[in-house]
Amino acid sequence: MLWPFLIWSVLYNLVPWVTGLLGQEPECILNFFPYSGDGATNQEFTTSLRNIAWMPFNFSLLDVHMWYIYLLIGLYLYMPIFSAWVEKASERAKL
Repeated sequence: MLWPFLIWSVLYNLVPWVTGLLGQEPECILNFFPYSGDGATNQEFTTSLRNIAWMPFNFSLLDVHMWYIYLLIGLYLYMPIFSAWVEKASERAKL
C-alpha cells in the first residue's frame, strides 16, 4: 500500500511542473484537479519538490483525494497495540 501511494503522490505533485514543460497554461491544471484552487497552478519545479517533501506530514492540494491513506497508515500503526490489549483484556474490560 505504501509504494503505490508514494508513487502516485509524487506523480500528482509533478503534474503542474510537467504541464509547464509542455507549455500549457496554468489554468489547465484546474481541469484535472478542480478542487485544488488557484494554489495548485504554480508550475515551478521547486514548488513540486516542496509538496513532495511535505507528503509525510500533510497532503498537498493535488492529492487531497487520497486522504484516506493517511488514516489507513494510522490504523495500521495502531492495530498491533489494540490487538495486544484485546488478547490480555478481560471480558468485562472489552465491554
